[in-house]
Amino acid sequence: QQLPGQGVVVVGLTEVTVTSKDHTLRLIDAGMRLRTTGSTAMNQGSSRSHCIFTFKTSITGSDGIARRSQTHMVDLAGSERAGRTQA
Repeated sequence: QQLPGQGVVVVGLTEVTVTSKDHTLRLIDAGMRLRTTGSTAMNQGSSRSHCIFTFKTSITGSDGIARRSQTHMVDLAGSERAGRTQA
């Protein structure tokens, strides 16, 4: 849903600040366990849910300038070949 002044808001979304690789990997693992999968004729572990990981990175250089980036990893529950998958 889109809210004035906030942009797009996703109900149930979780945002966590991490400071280590291990913490990041634990969160990814926890998210993967929450996903729903099912068997189709083409794929035994076909995704039945959407999954989006957004990694926001910020670093401040010695010049005092903050640099930020975002990387999005998206897995959408596929249906482009629904007839072939027998889903």
